Amino acid sequence: MKKKDFYIFPYEVVPPKSKVIIYAMGNVGRCFWEQLKSNQYCEVVACIDKNFNHNIKNKYNILSPKDICLFEYDYIIVAVESDALARQIIKELNEEWNIPLNKLLFLANRKVATQSVLYTLSDAMNDRNYLQMGLQDFWTEESRVEDFFSDWIRETRKLDNEQKRTFKDYLLSFQNGHFQNDILIYRLLYECRILDSESYEKYVKNVKKIQYDWAKLWNLYDISVMERDNHELRYPNFYIDKRDIINSLFDEIQLDKSNLKKVNGRMAIICSDFRGERSSHNGLIIPYANEMSRQGIKVAIFPLDLFRYRNGESFIFPLEPLELQSISYEDYHRQVLRKDIDVTYPQGESILERARYIIQSIMDFSPMAVVDFCGEYSFLSGKLHEYFKIMAIPMRGYCSSGVFDLYFARHLTICLTENEIYHSVQPNQMVEALVCSEPINSKHQFKKADYDIKEDCFVITTVGSRLDSELTEEFCRTVCVFLDNNDDSCWIIVGEKYPKFFEENYKTYINRGQIIKWGYEYDLIGFYEGICDVYWNPDRMGAGGSMGSAMRCGIPIITRDFPSDILPRLGIENAIRGDYNDCRKYVQSLHDDKEFYKTKSELMKNRMTISSISNYVELLIKKAGELSAVGER
Repeated sequence: MKKKDFYIFPYEVVPPKSKVIIYAMGNVGRCFWEQLKSNQYCEVVACIDKNFNHNIKNKYNILSPKDICLFEYDYIIVAVESDALARQIIKELNEEWNIPLNKLLFLANRKVATQSVLYTLSDAMNDRNYLQMGLQDFWTEESRVEDFFSDWIRETRKLDNEQKRTFKDYLLSFQNGHFQNDILIYRLLYECRILDSESYEKYVKNVKKIQYDWAKLWNLYDISVMERDNHELRYPNFYIDKRDIINSLFDEIQLDKSNLKKVNGRMAIICSDFRGERSSHNGLIIPYANEMSRQGIKVAIFPLDLFRYRNGESFIFPLEPLELQSISYEDYHRQVLRKDIDVTYPQGESILERARYIIQSIMDFSPMAVVDFCGEYSFLSGKLHEYFKIMAIPMRGYCSSGVFDLYFARHLTICLTENEIYHSVQPNQMVEALVCSEPINSKHQFKKADYDIKEDCFVITTVGSRLDSELTEEFCRTVCVFLDNNDDSCWIIVGEKYPKFFEENYKTYINRGQIIKWGYEYDLIGFYEGICDVYWNPDRMGAGGSMGSAMRCGIPIITRDFPSDILPRLGIENAIRGDYNDCRKYVQSLHDDKEFYKTKSELMKNRMTISSISNYVELLIKKAGELSAVGER
């Protein structure tokens, strides 16, 4: 095997939920940052370094040591390899910046070696034995697919389209009917970005045949992550196939039904997990639960927390391993929820134990209806639907693999049109209700000058956590045409992931500061208010929350009239009918005409007031009452 270096965050001494500052953003600091952003074990409140280049600064929003005093934190993690350098840094922070020693942490020996495949991609392509040995070697090591096969993945992404098709067909020829081997091949196709909808459909149908609930669930989870990041993988029966898997789960669970009864005025909320203030889903769950309570409903929240990558529950490392449990955020939940709202956290070490505990707890609560905030992770809805009426609140999109009685569509016409393709929501299940979120205040004051941006610069932004797949070359080229025509403009891309072609194709723009890669900024309101002029959106699902916040700040949204999450809130009539070049012309008008810009800015603010949480919840309660009156299951 070949080895690569990886630095393990000091989990053993830093309690979960701590607020930490990472000091030094070299290889160690960046590795710590990536881990914490992935597993949300701690809140990274700032990244500090005395020396950094322009691109690194913007990706991680790196500040200087003098800015430490601006933040509340529990620990400063000194992220270097050398003991001597760590001692020097700790001494400097303590003596020059008055940082208490008990808040400065350094642990030596954080480096471990991760394994990777021994054979080259050329070896594997020229000799089937090498590829077969590579697949077999994977199972002897505890490693992520993307780490173990990193060399193959990197080389495959460099191939031309014809070579990629050849390698895809070659990999598929190694399927042998054993679900673990075949799923590894599909995962490798996905990581190489050569998984197409035809292969994806075969993957989903193979998962349907798996006999073990735990294996089905983990693959269902990965299938959902893949589709979330790559909508082009969907095929006409995708949601139906996923729903078949959901309906086949948990038949062996034994439940006590003696306390099951319908109780009017009670409603249960289920969510895939229930985390802290950074969770975008909580922007809906918390205010809607509080409003239900204000309107006289007894509310209980049940985070499912089915997935934890522990105790050998998955035979292959998941795409997005989840470690933290919702109960880790119990103090926060108590602060933001009304006193009469109960939260039941799951118990049990295995997936099946946690599933049984949640289902039984909901049965004991006996609500008149269950409100499902799980979106495409609604993996318990099939079992719950045997006992309760379910109302699904879409987290994105207009289709669903969940099991439900009613589906609260953001826009009825779009939902009807989408389901002519995917058939996952029947017309008689659709209820039109425009989702609304609560206003959020900025936490910090952002100034262009602090980021080497001229005050009169016209700033375009695009925000998202999946921009590596959502920013296409066509979209990027169109934005750059605008940048070429307007040297007083720049494009700030806010996200942790960027397309691989960026560094090569747009290096000139990056070097001169017209394209700025900005690490994910959780204080988006401050960012919008202090820096941004327009939000230019590529064709994608998701990002409705970030665009809604921008609208509330008066930032014009530029998006085409495709069925995105933001379209109902923006108004179909305010989307661009045409291609990306038509979007560019619209941005040019906003750039050139201040009165036109002002009109569109006011329109954005007004669009954010056309619905309310109280009206939405009032409709939820009304429909729950109607469902419960139909009779018990």
